[in-house]
Amino acid sequence: MSSTSDNPLTGMQPDEVLTCKLEVEGDLSGRKVKKLEEEFTEALTAMTYKKVILSFTSANNIDSPGLALCIGLYKECQKKNLEFEIVANQEIFRIFKIVNLDRVLPIKESIDARK
Repeated sequence: MSSTSDNPLTGMQPDEVLTCKLEVEGDLSGRKVKKLEEEFTEALTAMTYKKVILSFTSANNIDSPGLALCIGLYKECQKKNLEFEIVANQEIFRIFKIVNLDRVLPIKESIDARK
């Protein structure tokens, strides 16, 4: 998938350990959430991976529908017995901590993304 300012999902990149990396760029908010939800669902349906990494290292904002999408993706991975992890830059990680989702979702702060 190509990266555009209107599409915050920059790509799915499998590596040698059967990991699918879903990278979000820009905002995960508003109208973009519905489109990403469809793309994530399509990716999960077609995948033969063992682990899904949702990367927010290039993202700059997330709102409540975006957080709900993360929870939904986590639950879907659990149903399919897939490992799931969120990697976030400092700002996005802070938002997850404020709403206590760091206690529910497997999330870690990206060291490389710190300012």
